[in-house]
Amino acid sequence: MLSPGLVQAWDALLTNLPAEQGQSVSVAIAFSNNVDDVSAVDTTLVYDPSVLALDSVDNGAEFAAFAKVVNLSVPGQARIAQFTFGSPMSHADGTVLTFNFRVSAAAPTGASQLQVTRLDFGSDTSGTIPANAIPFA
Repeated sequence: MLSPGLVQAWDALLTNLPAEQGQSVSVAIAFSNNVDDVSAVDTTLVYDPSVLALDSVDNGAEFAAFAKVVNLSVPGQARIAQFTFGSPMSHADGTVLTFNFRVSAAAPTGASQLQVTRLDFGSDTSGTIPANAIPFA
């Protein structure tokens, strides 16, 4: 089972997801509040690479038109930058990213923690959107 990690600064938890050795599991980060003028998102998710292998990262439906850069240079850490050169999203709501993992065949039984250590929303009109303005689902 994957154990939730605290999303720092927002007191939101990732959901517990049961998964067996060798299985795939998807973890989504979502928010709600109709946030205005989102033109960039910077996300870092930390996980145990001896338990999980990150197969892919997908933009959420609201962010489908955003470009995405995935940096996996640090084992056990996925840092993702999403951005648009078009108009910023208005009234944004929903899934930011979905992380698709595979549980190692040699993973020990028990929980493995995931932790979002960065989740910054940016606006081309007002800079960084304050974290307290973004409640999470």
